[in-house]
Amino acid sequence: MNPGGKSVFRSSCVKIYLCSNPEDSVMERRGLRERVFPKLREYCQHTLGLDVRVIDPFESSDPSRWPDEDTRQQIINECRESSAGPFILALLGHQYGAASLPTQVEVSQYQLLLHEGQKAGISTREVERIYQRDENSIPVSYCLTSPFRRTSGLQLEKEVKLKAKEGEPLKVFQTSASLCVNKGLMTAETASRYYRSVVDADLRFALQRHLKGDITGRCVVYIHNIINTNRQRPKTQINSETISPSEDLSDGPLLFQLCDKFLPALINSSQILVYTTTTTTTECDHHHGSTTARRKGYVEALCQQVHQDLVELIKRANIFKSGNNVHVCDALAREGAEQEDVCGILSKFYDVVHPEEEKVRHYVEQNEHQLPLVVTGGPCTGKAVLLAHCARQIKSWLPDSDPVVLPYFCQMASSFPTKELLLSLCQQISSRYHQNTSLKKNLDNQDSHSCTKPRVEEATFSFTSNTGLHCELSNTDTTSGCWKNFNSEPFGLTELQKQFSSLLSFLPTAKQPLFLILDGLDHIENHFGYQLIRSLPSPLPPNVKVILSISSSRKKILQALSSQHPQDSLFEVNKESGYVSITLGMANREQCLKMLASLLSSSGRKVTSGQQALVNQALTSCSLALYVRLLHLHISLWHSGRT
Repeated sequence: MNPGGKSVFRSSCVKIYLCSNPEDSVMERRGLRERVFPKLREYCQHTLGLDVRVIDPFESSDPSRWPDEDTRQQIINECRESSAGPFILALLGHQYGAASLPTQVEVSQYQLLLHEGQKAGISTREVERIYQRDENSIPVSYCLTSPFRRTSGLQLEKEVKLKAKEGEPLKVFQTSASLCVNKGLMTAETASRYYRSVVDADLRFALQRHLKGDITGRCVVYIHNIINTNRQRPKTQINSETISPSEDLSDGPLLFQLCDKFLPALINSSQILVYTTTTTTTECDHHHGSTTARRKGYVEALCQQVHQDLVELIKRANIFKSGNNVHVCDALAREGAEQEDVCGILSKFYDVVHPEEEKVRHYVEQNEHQLPLVVTGGPCTGKAVLLAHCARQIKSWLPDSDPVVLPYFCQMASSFPTKELLLSLCQQISSRYHQNTSLKKNLDNQDSHSCTKPRVEEATFSFTSNTGLHCELSNTDTTSGCWKNFNSEPFGLTELQKQFSSLLSFLPTAKQPLFLILDGLDHIENHFGYQLIRSLPSPLPPNVKVILSISSSRKKILQALSSQHPQDSLFEVNKESGYVSITLGMANREQCLKMLASLLSSSGRKVTSGQQALVNQALTSCSLALYVRLLHLHISLWHSGRT
C-alpha cells in the first residue's frame, strides 16, 4: 500500500528517467551510461530479481531525434506509474539550458501574444506558419505542427534561420510575453513557460501537482555549483538579441529559482534526495564551466555516488517484496513478479464497470460453497481485465483478514512445459505464505532496521545530501523449507500435482485465505488446463477460492470442471455443473461513448461535432471495451485543421 492507502501493483522493472540539460551534461551522462547503469542492472537482476531501464531522452547525437515535450512527459508518466523504485535522476549544472517551442498554446493566450507582438512591430508570420488551430484539443489550442517538434531550441533556431526571413518563433513568443508582463496582461509565472529550459520543464512536470505518495523517496537530484574566487557562479551566456521581460525570466534567476527555491521546498514535503557539490576555480572552460581535469574528477565522484544512492533507493522500495530469500532472483520467482506486473497493468484498463463485479465480490466474501468461480465470455469481452481489477480489490473486500492473492495470466506462460508452470504455481504459493510470515516478523521487530547517514568516500568532490539514506537490514531467516524443496528436488508431474493439492489444503488459514486467480486457462498448450483442474482438491478447502476465466466456446474444459466438482452450485448454473458461473457480454453503446469521452478527456483531446457521426458509426459496429481503447488511440491523433 502506498501512503495514500491505494493498492499498487508490484513492478519487476525499475524505470528511471534521466533528466538533464543535454548541452551541459555530455560527460556526466556518458560516465553514468558506461560505468553505473550496467553495474546497477546486473546487481538488481541477481540480487532483487528486477530489471533496470534508464531512459535518456538525449542519448542520440542527432538533436533531430530528441523527443518533443509531449513525448517526454508521456515517458515521465510511465516511469512514475510503473517503476519499482526511483523514477527520476536529475543532473543540474552551471548552464540553465535552452528553451524549446511550446507544443501547444491555448487560443486566447496565442492570440494575445501575437496581437501584442504585432503592435510592437514584430513579424509573427513564421509563428502563424508553423502553428495550427486544433479544435480536438482541450482546451482548444494552437499546436506546433510535426516537422517543427524539436526539443532543442538551438537546433530549431538554426533550422528556422534557413527557412524564414522574418524572425525566430521562440524569440517572438519570448518578446511578446515580455511585453504582456510589462503591461500587466500576463503574470511572470505564465510567461516563464516560454523561457524555461528543457530540464526545468521536465523536473516541474515530474514533481509538481502529483500525489505525495507518487514521488516520495523516488527522486534524486545532483546539483553541480561552479563558483569563481569571488564566490559567484559564472554568468550564463545570453544572446544579446533576446529580449527578456524582466530579470526574473533570464537564465540566471530561473536557474536560481530551480536549484535554490523549487527543489529545496520538496525535500521535506516529498522526501526527494538533493545533493549539492561546489567546485571553486579560478579558471573556467567555456563549455564545461571548469577545467577538463576537474570535470573528470567530478564525473568519477558522481558515478560512485549515483550507484550507491540508486542501490539504496531500490532496496528500500523492494526489501519487503523480495522478503529475506536468497533465491528471489530465481527464474520462477521472476515469473511471479512478471505476473504481478501484468495484473497491475490490466487492472488500469477497467474503465467500464461491469455488474458482474458484485457477483465476484459475493463469491469472495461467502463461505458456504467450496467451488471454483468461472468467468466466461467471448473474445475481448474483458475477462482478464475484470479478474485483474478484482484481484486488486480483494484485500479491501476482506478488511478483517490478510488474504494472499495470487493472480496468474496463463497466456504469458503458454510456452512453458506443463511441469514448469505447475512448479511455478507451487513455488509462488509457498513463497507468498513465507513472505507474509517474514514481513510480520520484520514489522514486529523494527529495531532490526538501523538507518545511518550516508557515508561518502574521501575524494576531491563530496556530495552533501538533504537527508540520511542508507539502511542496513538484519536478516536471519533466509530460506524456507518449501523454497528449498521446490528448488532442489526433482519432481515428476504426478508428484507436483499432489504437492499443489497439499499446498492448497494446508497453507491457507482463516486469517490468511488464498485466492488463486487463473486467467486464460483454456489457452494453455498441451491440454494443461485439464491437468491443472484435476489437481484442484474437490471440494476446495474452506480457506481457498479459485477464480478462472474461460472462453464460452471451450466446452471441454467446462465439462472437466463439472466432473471434478460435482456439487451444488450458485448463481446462474444448474446443480450438475459443479462450479459458479458468470458470463460477460459486450458493453452497450452508451457505456462505450462515456468510456471514449473519458479516455479522450484524460489525454486532453475531444471530438468535434462533425467527427462524432464517424465515432457513433464505429461504436455501432463494435462495442467491445478493447475496441474503444483502440479507437481512442486512433482518434487522439485527429487534428481538426488537417485532413
